[in-house]
Amino acid sequence: MIPILPSAPLPDFRHADPRLIEMRGPWQWEGPVGRFQWPSSGFSLRFGRGSAVLTFRDEAPGGAHPIRGANQNHLWIRVDEGPWRTHPLAAGLTEIRVSSRRTVGLVEVRKRTESFMGAVQWLGVSARRVLPPLGRRRLTLDFYGDSDACGYGVDDRRKEDRFAPISQNSELSFAGRAADALGLNLNLIAASGWGVMRGFGGEPDSAIPRVADRTLWDRLAGPKDRRTRPDLVVVMLGDNDFNQGDPGPEFDAAYLAFARRLVERHPGTPLVLCVGTSMTDTPEKQARTRVGAVIDSIRAELGLNLHRFDFPPYQPDAWGFGADWHTSEAGHEVLGRALTDFLRPLLTRR
Repeated sequence: MIPILPSAPLPDFRHADPRLIEMRGPWQWEGPVGRFQWPSSGFSLRFGRGSAVLTFRDEAPGGAHPIRGANQNHLWIRVDEGPWRTHPLAAGLTEIRVSSRRTVGLVEVRKRTESFMGAVQWLGVSARRVLPPLGRRRLTLDFYGDSDACGYGVDDRRKEDRFAPISQNSELSFAGRAADALGLNLNLIAASGWGVMRGFGGEPDSAIPRVADRTLWDRLAGPKDRRTRPDLVVVMLGDNDFNQGDPGPEFDAAYLAFARRLVERHPGTPLVLCVGTSMTDTPEKQARTRVGAVIDSIRAELGLNLHRFDFPPYQPDAWGFGADWHTSEAGHEVLGRALTDFLRPLLTRR
C-alpha cells in the first residue's frame, strides 16, 4: 500500500520522479513513489550547491533484531565521491540531509541490505535546485547469486556470530566491487540461502529462477517498473542446492533451463557461469566438480558466448570469516579483483 505523503512537505519539495535520478538496479513506480528492494539497488541525484534532503520510508518490519541491531534497512550514501557512510532507516519517515560545496553536488544512495528486509520507498527530495541526470548510458551487469553476492555478514569479524542486518553490505561483496571497478550499473538478483532449483534447507521455492524477472523480490513486475537491460550476465549459484547433498539430474536440468532462458532473452550478451568460492569436494558430495561439469555441459550445448569462471577456493587462514562462516571483507576484496579481471575483456569486446 502506498502511504499518504506528508501533508506539509518541505519547501521546494519534489516528489519522487524517475526523471530526477539515475536509477541503479530494478525499481517499481506507483504514482509519486519509487520503491527499490534488491540489494545494491538505489540511485544517484544531482543538486545545486548547498543542501538536499532525501525522504525515505522503510518497509522493513522494524523492532529489535534477535542477534543485534534492528530489523531495518540500511543505506550506504556518499556525496561528491567522498567516503561511503551507513544510514539506518527508522520506522516511518527518515529524512537524510546531504551537503555539497560544489556548484553541482552528487549524492549516491545504495541499499546495503537484501530483499527479505523489505523495500525502501523514496518519497522525494527537497533542494534549492535539482538537476537531471547527465544522460550517459552506463553498461549494466545482471548478477544472479546467493548470500555471498549479498555481502552476508561481511561487516562482522566473528564466524560464530549469526546474521544481523547491520552486518550485511552487498556493496562490499565481490559482485558490488566488480561492478564499481568496471563502472557498471548493477542489477543484483540475489538472496541468501537460495539456489538454482532449491534452497539451503532443500526448499523448492527458494530458487532464483523463480524470481529472476521480478522488479521487487516479493511482487510480480508491473507495467511501470524499471530495470536496465544487461550488457553482461553472471550467475553464481549452486552452493545452496548441494547443502543437503547432491541434488542429482534435476539440478542439471534446472541450471540448463535457466541458462537457456537467459541466452534467449539476451541474445549476443556474454553469459558467465561461475563455480563459487565456497564450493568444495568432500567424500559425501563433489559439489565443486559437479557444478563445474554441469557448466561445461551447458557451454557445449548453448554456444560460444557462454563462459565459465571458477572463483578461487576459499582460504580461511588468509582471509578469515565474516558472520556465520561467510566470506570476510578481505575475501571479498580478493574475489572481487579476480572477477573484475575476468569480466573486463568481455566488456571491451562489445
